[in-house]
Amino acid sequence: MIAIVVCAVNIEKHIIETFLKNHKGLDIFLTVEKGNKQQYENVTTFWYDDTLFNIGKASNIAINSAIEKGYDIIVKSDIDCILSKEVIALISKIKPNQGYCFRYWQVKDSEAESLKYAQIDPKIHGTVALHSNDWKRLRGYDERLDGYGFDDYHMTSRARKFGIIVPTLGDPRLYHISHPEKHNCKTTNPVRRVENRAYAKAEDWATYKERS
Repeated sequence: MIAIVVCAVNIEKHIIETFLKNHKGLDIFLTVEKGNKQQYENVTTFWYDDTLFNIGKASNIAINSAIEKGYDIIVKSDIDCILSKEVIALISKIKPNQGYCFRYWQVKDSEAESLKYAQIDPKIHGTVALHSNDWKRLRGYDERLDGYGFDDYHMTSRARKFGIIVPTLGDPRLYHISHPEKHNCKTTNPVRRVENRAYAKAEDWATYKERS
């Protein structure tokens, strides 16, 4: 079984609904802000109530629940992504000690016509798919990374340190709906991205499991 984990803390309703529309039939684990009373059919919802948004904490809430519920493959994606059928087919074959991360193909919206003109982004990647055994070994995302940014880079770096094979793929295509600003920029501190980038590239990331 595959669980798709996405965080939508202080994200506009239409963005959430677009993601759910594009992933009907999949098991979605969605984290939203405390106070959000919106109910989504066939979606497992969690509420995040810390003052400062932390993508690691918000993701781990859902990841840990998916592990407890017996899902053997867990994917953490972004709310503005579209996982193609080919991506899901590849992910469904994941075994322990292997996983995937994906380059993003930029599109203007989720319509089929836009997908035809997608352009691969040579810089941005994300959406981490691992076996539940490996999520447990890694203890999810490092929650010392405050705010947002470089969480997937950090996760794949740690996974490789533990001998998990995690290639970053451009094919099959995983689409990202382009937007000029961060959706949650008003509720997070963009300065943290700079700090997270430096931290994620430092040797300290390798010691997370031992220090936690």
